[in-house]
Amino acid sequence: MTMTRLGGHEPCGKQEPHDEHEWFDDPPAIRHWCAGWVRGGLLSPDFDGLVQRVADRAFAARVAHEHVDTGRLTFVASGKVRDIYADGPHLVLVASDRVSVYDHVLPTEIPDKGEVLTRLSNWWCFQLSDMVPNHVVSSTWVPEAFLGRAVRVEKLSMIPVECIVRGALTGSAWVEYEQHGSIGGRRALPGLAPGAVLPVPMFTPTTKAAPGEHDRPLTHKGLIDEVSAPVAAILEAVSLKIFERASDMCQKVGLILADTKFEFGFNAQGNIVLADEVLTPDSSRFWDIQQWSPGKIPPPYDKQFVRNYVDSINWSRTPPAPCLPPDVIKGTQVRYIEVFERITGCEFRKVP
Repeated sequence: MTMTRLGGHEPCGKQEPHDEHEWFDDPPAIRHWCAGWVRGGLLSPDFDGLVQRVADRAFAARVAHEHVDTGRLTFVASGKVRDIYADGPHLVLVASDRVSVYDHVLPTEIPDKGEVLTRLSNWWCFQLSDMVPNHVVSSTWVPEAFLGRAVRVEKLSMIPVECIVRGALTGSAWVEYEQHGSIGGRRALPGLAPGAVLPVPMFTPTTKAAPGEHDRPLTHKGLIDEVSAPVAAILEAVSLKIFERASDMCQKVGLILADTKFEFGFNAQGNIVLADEVLTPDSSRFWDIQQWSPGKIPPPYDKQFVRNYVDSINWSRTPPAPCLPPDVIKGTQVRYIEVFERITGCEFRKVP
């Protein structure tokens, strides 16, 4: 497979991250690019610290590039929506346009979905890099055929927990609250309506189920039993802190981050690293602030749009999975691209 890297973008306050390899020998470019984010209010005003982090990451990526043979990728596995390849100390994750709901892959694909999710996740990883390290090595040091929809990442020992944070009452959290008055097994304020924005975001982890099985909620004690008390404390604290930052950024562009899922792993040094996809319409629920009102769950700008359709046709959630009609396919594509453009401030242009 031919490896390539993109280049030639003009740094600006709303541009997506470049491949860090390309900046290593150009400190003025690093400073110019970082300044745009700080001026735009999207990153910490600690400008010199930000520049140093970017430069350090660029150096690490360059060293890795010089010591890894990128001529051969080894196929590892296909997940519901991504294909995984190994390359030395790294993995290359390739997002397809497949869509899954209720643990089943639908026979219909969503155009541009893989590229939107990959690029948005990479964007978020950079925004949050001053808070928690992430698994991204490069978004462009990938086979040419995968450009836009692939990312090169560190190999991690994944923590078998999905770290769900809820900022609003919807989905399974609403079902639990309506039946038991709790959210994630914790007592919640009485009298909340569906779609209510919670006074404080809540951490409601689940297991990471094996293929063919379903995730199950974890109590605080269950989480400790699964990963140990110190790791449980870190996962909760970091997940809530990331959610707070991301929620504030979404509000600035007129979106409510209703809930999301984070995943983490241990790197070779034993550090906890943010992994998998981050704050995408597949892993999160986004609502338009203008369409929200108390007691009403607003129209979704995420995969819930697909779930709503399959629920409307009374699918049994067993094979065979239903095909999506053209209006649902197009509606999903439009919503994913809109979320990408509103959050990043960049027009979505498909990589040629």
